[in-house]
Amino acid sequence: MQLGRFDTLAGRLLALQLLVHAILPPALFLGLDAVIRAGVGRAFTEQTRAYARSLVSELQQGDIVESPTRTVLFLDEIVQGGRARYAAIDVNGRLLGSTIAETPGDVRRRPSEEAFGASDDNLFAMAMPIHRGTVTGTLYLGFDERPALEQVRGMRRSILVVLAVYVLASLASAVLLARLISRPLTRLQQAAEVVASGDPRVR
Repeated sequence: MQLGRFDTLAGRLLALQLLVHAILPPALFLGLDAVIRAGVGRAFTEQTRAYARSLVSELQQGDIVESPTRTVLFLDEIVQGGRARYAAIDVNGRLLGSTIAETPGDVRRRPSEEAFGASDDNLFAMAMPIHRGTVTGTLYLGFDERPALEQVRGMRRSILVVLAVYVLASLASAVLLARLISRPLTRLQQAAEVVASGDPRVR
């Protein structure tokens, strides 16, 4: 009996296993990948929002925005802390940026909050309004998405390894089961053919 031929019982059982594994693991991977990406993206977004809100609260309660020098120092501290790749404030129409990191030229045209993983430059851009007395403005922040995206890629690699081990183990089990199931049934079929040919001695 050759398992490579799918016109045998063992071949059909093996073909069924191959069909199941051609559909199930990819679908499982895509589903898990979507769940992981959504979970990491949600955690990253919530953390950056909370951090941005704390900065806005500090700006609105203090007198930082009333002095351009203190404003720039405040922005430099944000970038030096490593939480943001750029920081800028639009105060009454005047844009002030950190001296440590370059402010993107399109910072005013970016949406108030970009979707996680949607930008080509791996930046999660946010724009938070600021109101303090007669001062109105916007705090622009760009957060580095690369650590979170690397976390997603690491989890994705782990899933691929687990699925690969599962598929290999399942296919090996399928080959073994195909042999164990098909061998006695094939013998029974051969014995039935001999009995049908007129030889009653075959059991």
